[in-house]
Amino acid sequence: MRYKILPNNRYYQASRSIVEYGIKPAHTVTFVSEVDLSQVMAMRKTAGERKPSFTAFVVKAAALALKDFPYANRRVCRRPWLWFLGPRLQKFETCDIAVAAERDMPGVEFCAFADIIGDADQQ
Repeated sequence: MRYKILPNNRYYQASRSIVEYGIKPAHTVTFVSEVDLSQVMAMRKTAGERKPSFTAFVVKAAALALKDFPYANRRVCRRPWLWFLGPRLQKFETCDIAVAAERDMPGVEFCAFADIIGDADQQ
């Protein structure tokens, strides 16, 4: 994973305060949107025996969106060993996406696995 720590500036401070305000549980928004998957279904039909999963299409779409909007591929990084510098903005140079999967296994009530797909836009 390649990244760089961005310098502290007014844009970063405004962006950080918006993010910190938005992550409070009282300030969350949920929306639902219907999606037309007819083209995805057509691609899956022509794929043959090894059909890509719907998750693969979602990961690819998210990675391409991050590539088109690189300012969304950042996070607020708090460095406890350099607390006096305060939090900084960390910009990721690759589109790495974490995917969680749940398995229904006999005798196990909850079984989940998470993995990171590196360079998802290139996959």
